[in-house]
Amino acid sequence: MRKRTPSTGTMLTRFHTQRQTPSLAMLLEDIGNPPARAIARALHVSERTVFRWLRDDEAPRPVLLALFYLTRWGHSWVHTQAHNDAVLYAGLASCREREIAELKRKAAHLGSIGEFGSANDPAPDVRAAVPPPKLDATRASPREHTSETGVPPKKTARMSRGN
Repeated sequence: MRKRTPSTGTMLTRFHTQRQTPSLAMLLEDIGNPPARAIARALHVSERTVFRWLRDDEAPRPVLLALFYLTRWGHSWVHTQAHNDAVLYAGLASCREREIAELKRKAAHLGSIGEFGSANDPAPDVRAAVPPPKLDATRASPREHTSETGVPPKKTARMSRGN
């Protein structure tokens, strides 16, 4: 069984149902009642086929859809879809910008907690953006920062020796 992607399923639901598509006569009237020869040429069918469609006021669904998108209703529908898509993607972009700003804020906070000159620093650019911690004049070591829980961080072996 083939796995269906979400975008395929949502794109195919955008087609109009049979009830939403106007009749062949209404579609042709809206685009100026072109002659059968022009319709046949545009749709790559014979004139005789077009005359049969006109006589029965019925055409295959792909023909009705093709003609629908040439009418003012089709243009309006496409414009509405484009507008709704633009609003959706603008909202998604705004959400991503807020998420990036929050992640940058968290990275800056983590960078300001302590910089011990590690050779394998995973975020070397964070140090450049954040000033180094101030030294306590009485102890000559980086100030102890407390976390949001109020618990001071564990001391490293280097700091506990009194250097």
